[in-house]
Amino acid sequence: MCSYGCSYRGGGAGDCERERERGGCGGRGGSTQRVGLDPAQSVLGTDRFAEADVRELVALGFTREQAITELRRFNGDKTQATAALFAKSLKF
Repeated sequence: MCSYGCSYRGGGAGDCERERERGGCGGRGGSTQRVGLDPAQSVLGTDRFAEADVRELVALGFTREQAITELRRFNGDKTQATAALFAKSLKF
């Protein structure tokens, strides 16, 4: 069991922390993989970005769903996702 209370059994002391940031740790440390949640609102194990990337975009004023959608669209490229989000937010 990891220090966050999940059953992750990685090789080193920092493995669960990295796994938690990716959303793979099921402990109380902030996992986003919860049963029954909309995948558009959750970072999945197959995503190529971390929860921290989502939080950065949300801090810029975008919704969690918008951030995850664009990060998936650009395969985890936060720069491209951010540019697309700002471009979509422009009103002419």
